[in-house]
Amino acid sequence: AVRLAKKWPQDSLPEMRLVYGAKTYFVTEHGNVYSRLTCGVLRPLKPWLNNNGYEVFRATSADGAALRRLVHKCVAVAYVGPMPFEDAEVRHKDANQRNNTAENLCWGTHADNMQDMVRHRRHGSVLCPERMPRGERVNTARLTAEDVAQIRSMVAAGKSQASCAAEFFVSPSQLSNIVRRVSWKHVE
Repeated sequence: AVRLAKKWPQDSLPEMRLVYGAKTYFVTEHGNVYSRLTCGVLRPLKPWLNNNGYEVFRATSADGAALRRLVHKCVAVAYVGPMPFEDAEVRHKDANQRNNTAENLCWGTHADNMQDMVRHRRHGSVLCPERMPRGERVNTARLTAEDVAQIRSMVAAGKSQASCAAEFFVSPSQLSNIVRRVSWKHVE
């Protein structure tokens, strides 16, 4: 028999389903997580927020390995259904990362998830485009805007891309992206 650590009438226990990969952890459709202790008592867990703002909890697998599980993914697997394809991502319909209820979650692609972020105005380029580092503001940038302009004019004048790449210490593929304006689009 399963009992809760706190006083909870046995006939009003919420529906719980197993967390994938962890035999003694359960999740409710509202995103509450429980651990079953060896004595059979269920203990509610307190998830914490990871660096991306998603709720996470620590679990132990059947073989004793430590696991970190995202609450929204556990709810989606348990109540929405298994992952429909390999790289499927869990989407929050209302854009609230802490709303882990089953009715708020669905599966989608990474592109779907990014479109949701833009639609809900949570993507950095939509909220504050000036905060998105571009060009020489990227901390790993090897080139300046002047370098990029010079590269484009040199290639337009007939100099080979390979020699320009060697001169500016960038890969030929990166130089090709600069010339075709795949990267450094903001520089004329």
